[in-house]
Amino acid sequence: MNPGLGFCCLLLFSVVYADADVLTSDTPLISSSLSPLPPSSQNSPSTSTTWTTATSPQLTSTPTPTPPPPPTPTTKYTPCIILGKSCQKLQSCCQAEHATCYSSICQCEENFFQDGTACSNVSRLKVTNITATSVCERYVTLGWTNPNDIKPNVTYTVNGHSWNSSMDKTITGLRPGHLYEIIITSSITQYSVTKQGNSTPVYIRTYPSQATVLNNPARKVPASNFSLTFNKSDGEASCYIITVKNQTMIVFNTTVHDNTTETIKTQIEDLEPGKPYTISIVTVSGGRHSNALTFPFTTKDERKYEVSIM
Repeated sequence: MNPGLGFCCLLLFSVVYADADVLTSDTPLISSSLSPLPPSSQNSPSTSTTWTTATSPQLTSTPTPTPPPPPTPTTKYTPCIILGKSCQKLQSCCQAEHATCYSSICQCEENFFQDGTACSNVSRLKVTNITATSVCERYVTLGWTNPNDIKPNVTYTVNGHSWNSSMDKTITGLRPGHLYEIIITSSITQYSVTKQGNSTPVYIRTYPSQATVLNNPARKVPASNFSLTFNKSDGEASCYIITVKNQTMIVFNTTVHDNTTETIKTQIEDLEPGKPYTISIVTVSGGRHSNALTFPFTTKDERKYEVSIM
């Protein structure tokens, strides 16, 4: 061996060994995973020793294959049925909202009615602008406005008796001077099912009737005063207004509130003898006045004339 080469190798080894003293005893100089080259490589003319890293075997896992999903059962598509068409309760659906299959017909649910191709709430059947177009002693004629594009059946009920608007809007058989509560109910019948809207009460008082005078209007009455007797009017009355006029002005006016007896008497006073008058009796009930019952009369002339004999 060349002495110079041997010195260099010894020096290199010394340096490596000296550096190893710096490491702690717990820290290995060379990892255990490193292994020297085969012996043949050690005898090769080299100036240093070469180390290789041993590769650890890698464990690989094969993923378990996911089974395919079960096939989706195919169902036959059944289109929904329009309103008014035949259906089967458990197998059919209706196109409109708030509709159901009832009595084998696609129709609107309770509290809804068929409004074209949709179902509307029965509150839309309510009539508006209810008025009494004519009020008399024994009948009332009503008027109202139907909802847009709908002509419902309108029933009005009075004292348990009902009338239908398809026949007439006039309620007959009423008492004079009476306040009535009239219930207006609108409804519509579809597929033999009646859908009823909201009821609206209307309060209407009929006109009172005239009284019947028992005195004979054609006869002359006493000069200054007399007793007027008349029968109370048919129906209801709160009072009677009695007025006496001469040819130019009212000379007597009184109001009689006696409704306890069938025959009513009142005293007419302060009249002049031998003068023509007109008496008027008006029946009043709840703010409504009857037509005036009028008749003329003339007081007796009680003046005494002197007779001269020639």
